[in-house]
Amino acid sequence: MSFLNFLLFSLSSRFSIEFPSIFLCIATVFDKFQTFSTPNHHPRSQPFFDHVFSFSVTPDLKIWFRNFQIVDETLQLQEIGPRFVLETIRIFAGSFDGAVLYDNPDYESPNAKRRAIKLASKGKYIEKELHKKAAIVKAQQIKEVIAEKVEDPVGEIFEVKEKPSTEEAQRIAAIIDKKKKKKKLVKKAKYTGPESV
Repeated sequence: MSFLNFLLFSLSSRFSIEFPSIFLCIATVFDKFQTFSTPNHHPRSQPFFDHVFSFSVTPDLKIWFRNFQIVDETLQLQEIGPRFVLETIRIFAGSFDGAVLYDNPDYESPNAKRRAIKLASKGKYIEKELHKKAAIVKAQQIKEVIAEKVEDPVGEIFEVKEKPSTEEAQRIAAIIDKKKKKKKLVKKAKYTGPESV
């Protein structure tokens, strides 16, 4: 196999300076496994370079992959795709196991994110239930207070239980105690006009 028959690779300088472990991983992938290479003597292989794969690192430690094509003799690049974002979780010494070379401390799995959302909604539910229980307890306490027969100290001081002594006071007390009667409204017949004969 010929290594990278029709490709050029563009790696961000941040790889080698800030993230040497990721840089080593990508270099190993390209060097050892020839992931993006064209097999030697492939019928569609070209004797020139016309594609550029760009790998760049964002501040949140995600790797952006972009595929460019060299369009003409002026060596201008045109993005042809695909474009995708990689998030490094762990890099192992072997294919799927072995010593951990790199571990992303900021990575949070989707299950952990969903669990956090559920726990937050569970907290709201528990808070609602506590409010309901507090309202029930408060209503019971109010009923108990109303049901208690407490002596009225105001009545003892002002002697309200005694009937008024004067006739004028009795008349005023009778007016206050008397229930108001609703007046009945009498419906009048509507005028429908002169009767036709």
